[in-house]
Amino acid sequence: MPSDLALYGALLNSAVGHWLPETGGVCTDVVIDDGRYDPKILSLVREEIQVGLGQWGRASLADSRRSDGVQIADVIANSLFNIAVKSPRAARIERIIEPMLASKAIRVAELTQVS
Repeated sequence: MPSDLALYGALLNSAVGHWLPETGGVCTDVVIDDGRYDPKILSLVREEIQVGLGQWGRASLADSRRSDGVQIADVIANSLFNIAVKSPRAARIERIIEPMLASKAIRVAELTQVS
């Protein structure tokens, strides 16, 4: 079983991999929440994402408690996690988030399990 940090890094790489081709080569910035893990580890995660972005963008870190945009992304990610694990709040969260999913304001990439 991979660590939660390994999963975090893999999910970030997957998100960038899905999103970067849609930018059409336009410069792209990826802001990573640095509020949870050790700064040294997060700098390695940031560097890995930067390699994936190459010349097309910049990866940076921001604390979600001090960045409105990162805080919103954190809330959305937590909401989708609650739906995925069928938490007691999942049905209510799903009703709230459904219009954003339907309008594609929020898009979710399907993940495949790797053994």
